[in-house]
Amino acid sequence: MSDQNLSKAGFTKFRKLVEKETPWSVDRFGRLFAGLGTLIFTILGLSVSTYFLIPVLLINLNLIITSFSDKCAMRNMLKNLGAEERERIYRSDGTVKPEKLNDENIHPLAERV
Repeated sequence: MSDQNLSKAGFTKFRKLVEKETPWSVDRFGRLFAGLGTLIFTILGLSVSTYFLIPVLLINLNLIITSFSDKCAMRNMLKNLGAEERERIYRSDGTVKPEKLNDENIHPLAERV
């Protein structure tokens, strides 16, 4: 698909968002994994077997429990792998701290120049 066709389909804003070079925080990675897990297991549950809907239930139950307890195994794992908390990456106005712009946890899909 050409860029012109993509812009007609409304994908230019999505493309700019995906290619944006901003650091990824723990909560952003967590939302990505929860969303992908829910999406993949829902599709499998609807197309293969309803037993694949059990992980969807568990993912959502985990999200509810962690919202009350503020303790999450995925968050701890991501922090151990090197992901940083949002407060260490962004200022209070939402802009990226200058020392984090050239850091190595930049968006994994962004092109390197």
